[in-house]
Amino acid sequence: MISKKISVGIIQENPIVGDIAGNLELAKNSISKLSKESSPDIFLLTEMFITGYPPEDLILIIELSNFRPESFIVIGYPKKEGDSIFNCAGVLRSNSIITEYKKQELPNYEVFDEKRYFQPGDSPGIFEVNGFRVGLSVCEDIWHQKVITQLHQKGAD
Repeated sequence: MISKKISVGIIQENPIVGDIAGNLELAKNSISKLSKESSPDIFLLTEMFITGYPPEDLILIIELSNFRPESFIVIGYPKKEGDSIFNCAGVLRSNSIITEYKKQELPNYEVFDEKRYFQPGDSPGIFEVNGFRVGLSVCEDIWHQKVITQLHQKGAD
């Protein structure tokens, strides 16, 4: 039996709220550094990385996809659709967003005030890497059965 695997490089940096250009460079530098060390299949950055958390402006992320078009880069960002704004995780590859997931569980306690800014999503985000169907979730989502059940029902590994 052939054993398949995927590798994930987790980038845990400290983006600055509102420093979109600086945070983009921080993401690029982190991806470059990790590429030299291990060249993972997926580069995983934190929620709202480009804008810093909480976001102040909507942003464009295609430039980051152009930086490593052969890689999968998972990154968080806000997205406006009509009158709604969503807290998204997107998968960048080949100069585009290949999969997008809208956070479903919006916390509204202590330092969190997401229901004030965002609308909840309602469907799973899945992409394939080396034969694995990888499911996306954003922060609070992982603690709720609904999101995990959706991913399972859609065939996420």
